[in-house]
Amino acid sequence: MPPVFPSHDGLILYEPLFHEVNISSLFSSPHTSKTTYTLPTGKTTDPFTLAEQYHDTLSHKTFLVFCPGKTFDMLGTRHGRGGGWYDRFLSRTPKHWIRIGVLYEKDLSPVPLLRQAWDEPMDYLLIQHENEWTFERTKNTRLED
Repeated sequence: MPPVFPSHDGLILYEPLFHEVNISSLFSSPHTSKTTYTLPTGKTTDPFTLAEQYHDTLSHKTFLVFCPGKTFDMLGTRHGRGGGWYDRFLSRTPKHWIRIGVLYEKDLSPVPLLRQAWDEPMDYLLIQHENEWTFERTKNTRLED
């Protein structure tokens, strides 16, 4: 059974690289009628420009933004591949959009990760345990401000 996500108007997904969790099966149902965008695979697109385009046209709606990473913690800290593309992208998206880190169970750190000033925290974690999924709210308070 797929996770129950917060109320939203649309989805921003990603094309997974070989080591990233593939979530396409969660949204491949013909009953999925939400607006869906997919972030570019090669990350050659400028993240600020793309985020501003989304902000200009979609800021009145609530989107779920799914972000892969190498390691996450329950405080919402995400460590990716070191290029900062997702952090730059998220820094310019509407603040009410919901950020969801996607990871394998083995990629959840039992201890807090070092968070840099530029790191954009996740609001939820979507964790794959073999063929099962769990959806957990992080201890990040970003949306409560």
